[in-house]
Amino acid sequence: HVRVRLRTASPGERSAMRAQTSITRKPDGTVDAAVTIQPLANLSELIAHEVEHVIEQLDGIDLAARSQLPGSGVRAADGGMFETIRAVRVGAQVAREVGRAR
Repeated sequence: HVRVRLRTASPGERSAMRAQTSITRKPDGTVDAAVTIQPLANLSELIAHEVEHVIEQLDGIDLAARSQLPGSGVRAADGGMFETIRAVRVGAQVAREVGRAR
């Protein structure tokens, strides 16, 4: 039970972050992910990266706890958000594959 909403940011929502995902777990167990992507050229990389963050949550990864461990591949970012090497690698891999397909 997962719902992912993907949208591009409007001009008034411009941010220094290229993309952002907010995850909400509902009482019935449903995971609701709201992905917002800045209108940039490399959408395939950003979509893959953010979807990987959704998968991390489905896998039950405690990002806050992992960010406290050296070498875990998880770091805390501003605003209570986290970045993972896992999502960075997936985004980069998709960008390479899409580039080869052109």
